Amino acid sequence: MARIKLFAEAYGEDVQMPSGEIVTRAAAERRGFTITERSKPFPSPEPAAVEPSPIDRAAHRAASAEAERQSYRAAVLALPEARERRKAAATIAEVYDAKSLPLHRARAMLGSLQIETRPVAPQPSAAELRERDRIMTRRVELRIVALETNAANGRLSDTRRRSAAEERRKLAYALSMKSQNPRIGIIDALRKAGADLEALRGNA
Repeated sequence: MARIKLFAEAYGEDVQMPSGEIVTRAAAERRGFTITERSKPFPSPEPAAVEPSPIDRAAHRAASAEAERQSYRAAVLALPEARERRKAAATIAEVYDAKSLPLHRARAMLGSLQIETRPVAPQPSAAELRERDRIMTRRVELRIVALETNAANGRLSDTRRRSAAEERRKLAYALSMKSQNPRIGIIDALRKAGADLEALRGNA
């Protein structure tokens, strides 16, 4: 007589036939089967694996390819040789990938190219130049006042007094040139007068 297992824990007195059919204990015995033992509950069927659709697979491949392209682009632009060859580096990253042009070859290619022309700083407008000239002129005037005040206080040594007087003379001469010719910039006037521009900026 055939022997089958009873899975009573999950199904009470129900048993599983060799064919997989679930029947009661009495029904199994009426068919001539002998219940030999109790065991674990019937295992739950595992969910069937879902195969990705062709569209999903294509989307996954596209996302992976884009991630690799962005990674390669970032690596190329980070190369030391790319700092002064930004356009060439961007073109290489657009045309090639890690397989067709590995990083060590991309670096060698960039290093063989000429350094690109550095961007020219925008030139200040006429209004900006006039404002700068006005500010510097006012700075010269204030410096002259400070020199005269220090001399009047009598706190300067003879050497410093002579140095201050010479500085004041040069600054006054520069203002005089600018007054006589408004088209001349104060910086040019100061240079012609022999004034120390660095010292003047330091007293801003």
